[in-house]
Amino acid sequence: MGYSPKKALRSGAHPNMCTPLRKGKPSKRAHRCGTPPNADGRIGALLEAASRTPPPTRVLPPLLLLLPPTPPPSISPCAPSPSFRPVPTPLPLHHPARIPAHIPASLPLSARIPARCLYPCPAPRLYPFPSPVSLPASLQSPCSCPRPAAHAPPRPQPRCLADFFSYETTKSVVVKSWVVGVVNRVVQLLILSYFIGWVFLHEKAYQVRDTVIESSVVTKVKGIGKYGNRVLDTADYVTPPQGTSVFVVVTKQILTENQEQGVCPESEAAYRCASNRDCQGKARTTGSGVLTGRCVPYNVSLHTCEIRGWCPPEVDTVDVPVMLEAENFTLFIKNSVRFPLFGFEKANLPPQVSAGELQRCRFHPEQQPLCPILRLGDVARFAGQDFASLAATGGVLGIKIGWVCDLDRAWELCLPRYSFTRLDSVTQHSPGSPGYNFRHARYYRGHNGTELRTLTKAFGIRFDVLVYGNAGKFGIVPTLINTVAAFTSIGVGTVLCDIILLNFLKGAEHYKARKFEEVPEASVSPAPTSPTVCAPGALGDQSREKQSTDSGTFSLGL
Repeated sequence: MGYSPKKALRSGAHPNMCTPLRKGKPSKRAHRCGTPPNADGRIGALLEAASRTPPPTRVLPPLLLLLPPTPPPSISPCAPSPSFRPVPTPLPLHHPARIPAHIPASLPLSARIPARCLYPCPAPRLYPFPSPVSLPASLQSPCSCPRPAAHAPPRPQPRCLADFFSYETTKSVVVKSWVVGVVNRVVQLLILSYFIGWVFLHEKAYQVRDTVIESSVVTKVKGIGKYGNRVLDTADYVTPPQGTSVFVVVTKQILTENQEQGVCPESEAAYRCASNRDCQGKARTTGSGVLTGRCVPYNVSLHTCEIRGWCPPEVDTVDVPVMLEAENFTLFIKNSVRFPLFGFEKANLPPQVSAGELQRCRFHPEQQPLCPILRLGDVARFAGQDFASLAATGGVLGIKIGWVCDLDRAWELCLPRYSFTRLDSVTQHSPGSPGYNFRHARYYRGHNGTELRTLTKAFGIRFDVLVYGNAGKFGIVPTLINTVAAFTSIGVGTVLCDIILLNFLKGAEHYKARKFEEVPEASVSPAPTSPTVCAPGALGDQSREKQSTDSGTFSLGL
């Protein structure tokens, strides 16, 4: 009987199966499709012997014939005619409706299935498991699997554009070189030592730090001094008297008493004159008043220009004594700080100390570093200055209180540290204005109601109490950031070793060829639209598994 796709569809057989045209005789079409004449007996005997052996422990699912939505192009002698319609439901290979009619029904079911119809052609992503049985080469089907047509090669692009849109990835090359290996490990060791020793242990980079410090300072100076014929106390030589963080202890004074508004000769040598014409060509104002334009006698032998202002004018070139008793004056500093980020507060007063012990203590950097009472002479000495010369010319001293607290430790371990320096050390040797001085006046009225004043030019030591500090506490974010930075910085050793390897070692060109490889873009062929029934092994050994030992990834290369 002849073969017809319509009859095959009615009977349930798939039209893509190789069925002979006549019953009982070997078919030429079967010979073309891969089953030589008189091969059915050998196939039956082979499959009959296989059926008597015990089955393997692994049970594989029956292969299903996947029918395409449209018939593929004629690529083998087994291809059906273009006029057939696909069966919507695929039938298993062992279904009785798919057994050719010329096979005797007395044979076992496994022997009645043609060998060439047992296995579908492997298609990408449709048959991820291997074929269950491998037939001998003489029984395999000569049908060839479809080979998709390759895409046309891409049009060449300009070199600069191709280089710009290229991608570089890391390629691991193991170089057996003692020189490069030693350099790499030494650089890694230095980087790790820097991060562990300096960044983490010394700088405590694992902590969250609060550098905003809120501080208040209250000062109090005590001492009695003798200046000339007068005895001075705190109210006489400390200004301003409010006890702020910046104050002055006056050690030398030049007094100009009983000044009143009027006209008088100028005392400066620059305003000497012989006639009124000499006074009219000068600047209108002087350091003591306003010029009137007249030349008047200053004393019996000297004439100067006349001024209008506070008379008599100040003479600041006279020599006056220095109050050296100020060296033994004491300074009490009360300081309290707060770190708002952590809500931490602390004061510089030593804990568990009575008022009597506090008054008797004197600051010493080694013996009593927490005592808040300091001698002025010790402050000048700790700053590297001589108190007598500093009191004569004046100067500015800085008392710095540092609060660097590790809040991961106990509250009692957050202690202040005192340091001392001279803040005007740059200008202390300036010939124009050495030291520190200022002027102030005290006003009163005379017997006749005239307004009078006493002008004082004061030389003294100005003290600036400066408070600084920060507090730190463990935080997970800075810890992670600095840890990642530490491990990332180890890559510096790789850069240095690459420079040595590719430029200075013998065989640098060989290393370059191994390290740098240019790979063009791979053209991907389209997957076939439908599988084709072929014998196993039609693809040969082109399917192999590749493995990367460093990343552990797998890929299936075809």
